[in-house]
Amino acid sequence: MTEDLTAFFTDFAESVTIAGAAKSAIVDTSTELVLGDVLTHAPTLLLPAAEVPTVAEGAACVVRGAAHSVRQVLQEPPDGALVRLVLVRS
Repeated sequence: MTEDLTAFFTDFAESVTIAGAAKSAIVDTSTELVLGDVLTHAPTLLLPAAEVPTVAEGAACVVRGAAHSVRQVLQEPPDGALVRLVLVRS
């Protein structure tokens, strides 16, 4: 059984550009613990994996008018239907 995520993205997604293509993604911030005691924050995009099947690290993105690059591509559990792109400002 596949869940329809259309309503979720209709309500919460924003327009972004990924590798030159317009997409709808949920813009968020990821917090990571680095070196045991340092918290870092990075912007992330959450979108259906089918929307960006070939996106790779280093791909250019524009989010809210600011240029970014994809630092990491993470498949979201449990089924990989969603992908999270961790970004770094260019």
